Amino acid sequence: SIPRATPLSTEPGVVAYAASPGQPALWKLHHPAPNAATYQIVRAVRLPAQVDAPALRVALHQLVPRHAALRTSFAEARGVVQQRVVDEAPLFRTVLYRGPNVAPVLLLVVHHIVADLWSVEGLLRELQELYGATYHARPSSLAAARGRVVAYGAYVDAHKDAPEGAAVRAYWKRQLDGAPQVLELPENPADDARRGSESAQVAGRLPLDLSRRVDRLAAAEGTTSFAVLMAAFQLLLLLYTEQEDLLTGTVSTGRSRAEWANTVGYFVNLLPLRSTNAGDPTVRSFVQQ
Repeated sequence: SIPRATPLSTEPGVVAYAASPGQPALWKLHHPAPNAATYQIVRAVRLPAQVDAPALRVALHQLVPRHAALRTSFAEARGVVQQRVVDEAPLFRTVLYRGPNVAPVLLLVVHHIVADLWSVEGLLRELQELYGATYHARPSSLAAARGRVVAYGAYVDAHKDAPEGAAVRAYWKRQLDGAPQVLELPENPADDARRGSESAQVAGRLPLDLSRRVDRLAAAEGTTSFAVLMAAFQLLLLLYTEQEDLLTGTVSTGRSRAEWANTVGYFVNLLPLRSTNAGDPTVRSFVQQ
């Protein structure tokens, strides 16, 4: 069962809880540059030209009471980061852009400390249903949100202190013992002066034949296509760095219970993946790692 989250303090209109795992790190990363957009999740959604702005506004306002994370702010008291559930939506913003001869665009921005990508996709699905219900003056088909995001931290703490938590810690200690702390990628020293938080995405498609070969290799090794592609990425890093051992990371949803499937919050957990090319392994044996 999920333990109840105990409030740290209460005052009119505000209830404070301990931050969940991962949130204190984002708090500390955000603090030096509070106006930076580095940890904002942004989605731009193109809407039909005839979108009903008042109905959309009503639907957006209906989202906020459904999810406590959208009404959460953060503060630090005596060195402890707290979630403070309030009556408004301090870390969630939307803007509707309209112009002549262009389709309307809804811009949704939410800080990563209260949501993850899974949450945002869920919010957009709910918004579609709430908008349709408002526009057509019918009841919404959405059930009440089941999970309480503030209970997630209490659940993780209880699991961490249980015997299975000790077994998990021992496993990761063995997996990461002696692992390299730095990836020695070749770089131009002149880039240091320009280093910042900018990033980009590069999209591409695998040729159909190559995609099918990846799928066949994954099936033959009893794994997934993701594992094969990750192995290829790790091999590329090993080639560039000339290291024999490296760590890469992948994200898990952290939603280990059905109650949290549709809960907005910061649940993600970064998993380190360790690989080595010591002994000149074959591609197949490397995939098996």
